[in-house]
Amino acid sequence: MIVAISGTPAVGKTSVARELGRMLGWRVVDLNKFAREKRLFCGHDEERECDIVDVDMVRKLLREEIRGNENVIVESHYAHSVDSDMLFILRAEPGELRRRARAKGWPERKVEENVLAETMGVCVSEAMDEGREFYEIDTTGKSAGDVAREILKAIREEKGD
Repeated sequence: MIVAISGTPAVGKTSVARELGRMLGWRVVDLNKFAREKRLFCGHDEERECDIVDVDMVRKLLREEIRGNENVIVESHYAHSVDSDMLFILRAEPGELRRRARAKGWPERKVEENVLAETMGVCVSEAMDEGREFYEIDTTGKSAGDVAREILKAIREEKGD
């Protein structure tokens, strides 16, 4: 089973994925790290000073890497664009997202760009455009463990456990 956790940067994806992986004993794949390790870029964004991930190549190589019977959690702000059995999109109230992003030491421009993306529901909109079914979970005021337990409950219900 492949569980994808997506959402705007700073909603808590990495912390939740790690906690869920610990609870289930599943491998967690950080798609950004995966793309860096495999050099899966299709360009460079000069304005944002970052590489542009080739999501199609990530999708292709991820399929090759994950064995059919392996249980894996994949996480990234574009995890909704890779194949998965269940998709969770994490959300956060914009004020809390702003506080979390600033606590990471991000430049104010990046903070505000991500707050705007969250306010507009970019990840939800993209998942809907791709025809994906997903669970939407608000992480505002919740610990990573709280959110991981919500996801775990949904996974168990899906599997009939």
